[in-house]
Amino acid sequence: MPLFHSPPSFILFSFFLRRHFPPQFSCKTFPPIIRCKLSRPQLSSWYQRIHVYFLRDRPLRVRGSDFDRDLHEIGTRNVRLTDYGESPAATSFEATVKRLQKVVKARPYGEALTVDHVTQCLVHFAKNLLPTCFGEDFSFSGMDGDILDQLIDVKGCCASLNAVIDEGMCLCEPRTSMGGTLEKARPLLPFASLCGARFPIPADPDELPSVLELDECQEFVKASSKGAANPKALGLTEKEYKSASPSTLPKFEDIYQKPKGGIYNVGRSMIDVMRPSNSTLINKFSKSNQFVADVIFPKTLRGDVTGQRKTSTFPIVGFVPGFKARPKSYIRTLEYIASLGIIVVSPRSSFHLDVDLTEENVHDWAKDPVYAVQHVIRLGKKQDSILTGLVDENKVSYAGHSMGGAASLVSAELSQREGLPVKSVVAIAPACLFLGSQCESPYKSIPKLRDIDVLFIVGSEDRLTPPKTSRIFKSWLHSSTRSEMILMEGATHCFVEVDPIGWPSSNNGCGRGDVHPQEAIRKLQLAIGKFFKNSILEEKD
Repeated sequence: MPLFHSPPSFILFSFFLRRHFPPQFSCKTFPPIIRCKLSRPQLSSWYQRIHVYFLRDRPLRVRGSDFDRDLHEIGTRNVRLTDYGESPAATSFEATVKRLQKVVKARPYGEALTVDHVTQCLVHFAKNLLPTCFGEDFSFSGMDGDILDQLIDVKGCCASLNAVIDEGMCLCEPRTSMGGTLEKARPLLPFASLCGARFPIPADPDELPSVLELDECQEFVKASSKGAANPKALGLTEKEYKSASPSTLPKFEDIYQKPKGGIYNVGRSMIDVMRPSNSTLINKFSKSNQFVADVIFPKTLRGDVTGQRKTSTFPIVGFVPGFKARPKSYIRTLEYIASLGIIVVSPRSSFHLDVDLTEENVHDWAKDPVYAVQHVIRLGKKQDSILTGLVDENKVSYAGHSMGGAASLVSAELSQREGLPVKSVVAIAPACLFLGSQCESPYKSIPKLRDIDVLFIVGSEDRLTPPKTSRIFKSWLHSSTRSEMILMEGATHCFVEVDPIGWPSSNNGCGRGDVHPQEAIRKLQLAIGKFFKNSILEEKD
């Protein structure tokens, strides 16, 4: 046992500390709270100072040291801020939900919006908790010092914090407890005990994910789109899965059964695409005036294929990855499409993108696949490119997943506006989310599409972008379009190629549902292949 952890040594050390290094107080007022810093300037390291919080003239809590004995000189009481009045109705979670319902109803595309528990929690956090506690202009990125130094309304903050924790049960939402936006509220969680929060908040914020195991959280865990471990999908028992180390768990390629592809081997390359105007999309693969895209293209006939290839030029598909995803997350699907005799180009400009989902940003997102397709057409006309003489500029299509699925429909409309001959679109689980203005562009663009084939593919167990969104998107199409929707029974939102070890931390529902991710992706590839054979390859089954 360390010296100062034994009771006799601790008492002697505390006595010595108070006798020879008397504490000094400096206080700051946050009505009705007073925060005092009790410090010993002569000392350093972990026992130099503690923070004492007072309500009126009564000490509440110590933070920064285990030496509670310093407080014996002034006495301690367990006082809660809620002793001084009821929570204002405007800061209740129910009030947030009602306001959210009104906003959704007022939007012309409200019926298509996905408004789930995590949306309600994030809206309360952003539109109620932060402004109430810190003011309208507060930003975590610009915060200087202790978060409690920023408080402007302690009573209102307590009411809003209790609403999000006790009334909204938002710490039970896996997508907020494990790396979501509400992670930013972690510094406020110890303060919640002063506010009278009843929810059992762990003393160590790093233990926050453990609350998901509580009985009262199971309803929210089961309804979430957060992924889950799935030993059965890996051919393991629960015991074998728990005892396996990460290095011994199967990888995606170990359990993926590749469907029979087309007659071509494929090549891969990266290209730099210039934008005609500056974009808001900035990451390590995207500057304001240019971005990197992956090209996957038919290269040579497979060794088991005899005779000449069927055509000298190939159609183009612009593929739009989901939010913060990149082409690599769908690489087997893109290679499968290319093996059929199609050039696939996919921007990296949405990879780990950290921007607000404003209409302008979403529109910029949809422009990049169009610029990429136009660049591929130019490469086909150059004398010294990898695609020289291979591009059929009269057959253009788009595809995408999730927010990229919605953006692919916008890309198709922008392409038609540019005069490109768009033949078809595959929208995989297209998203219409409440946060930001993500659905504004699809709502405006989808009805403008003319004379093309559109395929919607969505999992029956998709909780992030449920089937109703695809049905409503389909209803917005003009009568000149030809459309169909495939409801993949038992599949979730997980059409990204994630190793099983990453399933529990995925927001795509990977590992849930009756159809395992690798099987759902195989079925997806077959459905896309059949559709493109009819729409742009003109190979009727």
